[in-house]
Amino acid sequence: MQKRPPITDEMIRQVTDEIAREYEIGDPDILPKHYRNHMDGMELAIELAKWEGWDYGYELDREFIDELDTIGIRVDHIHRQAVQQWFEENNIQPPYPVGTQITQGVIDGIDEHGIARYMVKRPEDEGKQSWLLVNFEDAVPVEAATPA
Repeated sequence: MQKRPPITDEMIRQVTDEIAREYEIGDPDILPKHYRNHMDGMELAIELAKWEGWDYGYELDREFIDELDTIGIRVDHIHRQAVQQWFEENNIQPPYPVGTQITQGVIDGIDEHGIARYMVKRPEDEGKQSWLLVNFEDAVPVEAATPA
């Protein structure tokens, strides 16, 4: 199976470059240098204040921090598009049927909100509306996981 695309530096850079242009940040390398995946706006603002000497209330006002908050969502959107393209171009199909016992639990269905993911019932989830979401490529049947 072709590998699922990861979040890349290019995806992050696409978003941070847009913000750098909009807010006229002289050095477009500053935001991606300090951003970590799923970091919120305040966490990034703290990093910018700590390492770049930016001032709260001046360079780091509420509006700008709110904009920094959008980086993760925007990167996730770009990543989801890449995963959808991977899914379609490679005709990704579930490798195991519903009911298969995998190392994480029993495959209970296909996730309708994600891309190429199983809904897996773990023993501790029995009787609950709770599932572990497992990418198709990460599912390992129990018989394949047990050495002979």
